[in-house]
Amino acid sequence: MKVCTVLFMFVIAIGLGCGSDGNGTDEGGLTDVGGQDVSAPDTNTPDVETDLGQQEDANTGDTGGGIDTNTTPDQGLNTDLNVNQDQGGTDTTQACPTGVPTGPSCLEVAACAVLCDDAAFETTCLAQAETAAADAWAALKACAATNECIAMFQAEQVSDCLIGSCGTEAGACVVGESTCRDIWTCRKDCPAEDPTCAMKCIASGTTEAQEQWVEYKNCILDIDCSSEDVMENGWPTFTCEQYARGFCSLPYQACFPPT
Repeated sequence: MKVCTVLFMFVIAIGLGCGSDGNGTDEGGLTDVGGQDVSAPDTNTPDVETDLGQQEDANTGDTGGGIDTNTTPDQGLNTDLNVNQDQGGTDTTQACPTGVPTGPSCLEVAACAVLCDDAAFETTCLAQAETAAADAWAALKACAATNECIAMFQAEQVSDCLIGSCGTEAGACVVGESTCRDIWTCRKDCPAEDPTCAMKCIASGTTEAQEQWVEYKNCILDIDCSSEDVMENGWPTFTCEQYARGFCSLPYQACFPPT
């Protein structure tokens, strides 16, 4: 009797197991109308986000293959359209000064002619020259050319080349009879508008006076104030020259001996 009861209960359990689950999946092929089918596919939107570790750089970068849109640098082949640009050519138009004073003596001709290397200008400088003065200038000019004395007058003195190579010709044209003191008096009083004055002053002196003047002049002009404290004619003011003489005692004594 007990055995039969157990078997009966087993049969009922099997029957219940083969029936329809009101909330589960239909295991017997019947349509489940009461619950959720737990075997349905996941309908949520899949995760499509790209791994940030693999994300490409979206910023625009120079890949090396683009075209350089910057203005092409001047390679030296283009024509410079700037008309003011110095192309390195020789300026053949030489502007000579006008209204330059001249006179009958050779030193006046020379002081004028050295200002501009131009035949027409030289003719103007010779306009008032005496015959002897014109001949003396021609001889001095020829000697300077032969000895390649490019500058006849520079740094407010007759050039060393002209004195050393053309002593005779220089003596006939740019050597006079004035003392060093006379040269100084002439130079400090030069009119600012006369560019020939400084040369005429020194050319009026004797050979010795010119040597003394060069020593004195160079010493004075080497003092700092002489580049700033100057008169309109280019010579240092009295105050500057008096100060500079404190550094130029020997040249000063030679140029201004006791009288």
